[in-house]
Amino acid sequence: MTLASTLRRDPRIGRIVSANPSRTASHLSPPRTTIAVASAAAALAVFVLGALAETWLISLLQPSEGELTWIGDLILAMTLGIVLYLWLNLRFTRAALIELERNRIVVDTQLAIAAKIQHDLLPETPARRRGVSWAVRMMPAGRIGGDYYDFVDVDGRSQIAIVGDIAGKGIPAAMMLVYVRAVFRQAVRETRDPGAIVSRLSDAVYAETRGESYLTCIVVRLDERARQLTSSVAGHPPALVAGDTFRRLTRGGPPAGLFPKTTYDQETVDLVSGNRVIFVTDGITERISLGFERAISHLESESSAEELCAAVFRLSEDSNASAPVAGWDDDRTAVVLAVDPQDEPKRRMDFRSADSWLQPPSTRA
Repeated sequence: MTLASTLRRDPRIGRIVSANPSRTASHLSPPRTTIAVASAAAALAVFVLGALAETWLISLLQPSEGELTWIGDLILAMTLGIVLYLWLNLRFTRAALIELERNRIVVDTQLAIAAKIQHDLLPETPARRRGVSWAVRMMPAGRIGGDYYDFVDVDGRSQIAIVGDIAGKGIPAAMMLVYVRAVFRQAVRETRDPGAIVSRLSDAVYAETRGESYLTCIVVRLDERARQLTSSVAGHPPALVAGDTFRRLTRGGPPAGLFPKTTYDQETVDLVSGNRVIFVTDGITERISLGFERAISHLESESSAEELCAAVFRLSEDSNASAPVAGWDDDRTAVVLAVDPQDEPKRRMDFRSADSWLQPPSTRA
């Protein structure tokens, strides 16, 4: 698949690529009639101003016939110089605008490609299994975001998930996100302990950035059969386990990549049917003035994962919600884990036995 064919699949990207500089230049050019009228008006204005200036100088200097010719030539030369300056200035300005438009098209195209790549790197939401279901919603503040989530099915009975927030936004955060994803998946191959995974992630990020870039995250391992959730938090908003009571998952350490050789604690909680575990980034918690935990307590705890995830997002978009700083917004991500009664195994019918009953009595074995 070529890059051009990839871009044509996305209407937003295709629109950007199709806008070439030649089309932009022709679009900005006014009709010929308008140019002719504007030129005639400019010529008339120059003529009138030149005549007025010449009349004023003659009345002021009272020149002789030879001096009068000199004054006329001077005014004509000045007029031509001014017109030439304006023409050249207009030409250079137009060329600069075309170049700026061309550069903007290139940057927009690159950003669109980067956003598509970033979106393609995000995993599909795990399918419902053993009564456990997941739901995810993400809203970048710009075309490229710094929020990140990932799921890894390790053995057919466990899921390891991460929800993270790269420091910063835009292209630098997107580049770090790709690196974090690769390190996280490699760490999952080496260990299944969330604390050890975050520690490996922190060491790798610090080795590359020396603390200049870091991320907050929470890594969890869900054992679907035992219904146990083990978590480790790296400077991230705590996950909330909702049920009969609320429990905050807080054990862990500082943001990953901020300090060298950091170890992270972890904790394990037993989940029961009806529990809902809510993971968010600070783009959501900072917008809810009422307080995130207090706002969550008013939601319907028996909602499905998808319904609860949508409700969490609505809290961040409510009329009472607002960005922490005017004119500035952050990426928003919500991940919800719902634990319900385990799915009953479907009965398998013995079709061979069933077919035997459809046979005439004389042919039955």
